[in-house]
Amino acid sequence: MENIQIYSDGGARSHVTKKLPIKYGSFTSVIYSDNKESMPKPIIVSDGFDNVTNNQMEILGFIIPMMYFNKKENLEDVNIIFYSDSQYLIKGLEEWLPNWKKRNWKTASNKPVKNLREWQLIDYIYNELKEKCNSFTLQWVRGHNGNPGNEKCDKNCTRVIKELDEEKIKPKNYIDLIERLTGGK
Repeated sequence: MENIQIYSDGGARSHVTKKLPIKYGSFTSVIYSDNKESMPKPIIVSDGFDNVTNNQMEILGFIIPMMYFNKKENLEDVNIIFYSDSQYLIKGLEEWLPNWKKRNWKTASNKPVKNLREWQLIDYIYNELKEKCNSFTLQWVRGHNGNPGNEKCDKNCTRVIKELDEEKIKPKNYIDLIERLTGGK
């Protein structure tokens, strides 16, 4: 049995340029395995985007590693625990998503679900992955509370946003990425 731990964090903050304010964001996911043959060291996935929200980055921090594992075969002997400090993401998956689907992707107040395409993609890959794995657990962790996996993600997100602010790296276009991931739906 292989045990996988995935920690993820996302963040965004405004940056004022000479032209206009831009909201930069970043996500980081760190994947650990107790099977050093299949994964000798942790995998760190991170990227930066412009014109995004904090919630979009939290969502992307879930989508990217889930897509990675969803493409893998032979996961029936794998236990995955996904850790996030985002109540939006964890409650969205565990509580809100089933009700949104029942109400044709509307909230309890009958408004369209925000980040709809992302949530529909999450719904698909999350259900696929739960079927493939021995077990899949979501776990909320308190942010900025000394959890090493969460702290590593947070530190890396902050570094990426700083590099975006200082124009050391160029931001990716979030809308283009979501279009590619969802097939433009």
